[in-house]
Amino acid sequence: MKAIEFEMSEDVKSNLVAFKAGDVNLVELSLTPEETVALASSHTLDEAGLQAVGGLISQEEPRFVFLRYQKSTEQLAAETGGLFDAQSIVFFVYSCPENANLRLKMTYSTAKATLIASSTADFGISFDNMVEVTDTMELDALIAFELNAAAAAVPAGSMQHAATDSKPKRPGRGRGGRRPKKFVADS
Repeated sequence: MKAIEFEMSEDVKSNLVAFKAGDVNLVELSLTPEETVALASSHTLDEAGLQAVGGLISQEEPRFVFLRYQKSTEQLAAETGGLFDAQSIVFFVYSCPENANLRLKMTYSTAKATLIASSTADFGISFDNMVEVTDTMELDALIAFELNAAAAAVPAGSMQHAATDSKPKRPGRGRGGRRPKKFVADS
């Protein structure tokens, strides 16, 4: 299935290049009435600012947000015992408030696939997590949850015992263990 093309403005293209390079860690995109992807805002935030991203995004209209969360070297050393030097987690956020115009909801939903494909193919941006929210205030808690899940993940290359080494139990033997007795007629 082919995606519908949505034209990107030049400031969107330059901000996505800056996002890929790490110069910007939050890019908020919107659609114009002519169905062109436009830049709504662009921010370079410190770690404290990344904890309150939900307040920066529009709560009235749908938005696409590219968000990079960069962990500090000290924080990674504490979490992983010095195994990693730098780690960034890239989020694609689709924010669509429930009270948004139905036409906008449908247009943004259609543009989502095109934007993801274009950002991957044209700009080389790959996403670690894709998130959809209806209330931007939920976003901070959701990102914190995803970051904690990523921190709890086992580092690549580490050994972990797989619990799938045993065979499954035979069907019919797990419930009570009784077998029906053979019917014997009275003589």
